[in-house]
Amino acid sequence: KSKLDCTALLFASRYGHIEVVKALLEAGASTGIRNYQKETAKSLALHYNMWMCVNVLHEAEQRGQ
Repeated sequence: KSKLDCTALLFASRYGHIEVVKALLEAGASTGIRNYQKETAKSLALHYNMWMCVNVLHEAEQRGQ
């Protein structure tokens, strides 16, 4: 985590780096981690209209990741 409590998954989701998001999820990254503003990777992707990331993160949440 960074000083702002952001993980690589949070950063990748916020900036729409779909391949990085997929790789982090495959490596076991958790979708439930929140930053200092209580945002999840999916909520950040949604806020910034990163729809492909939203879909991938939603599927991971459905799998319980």
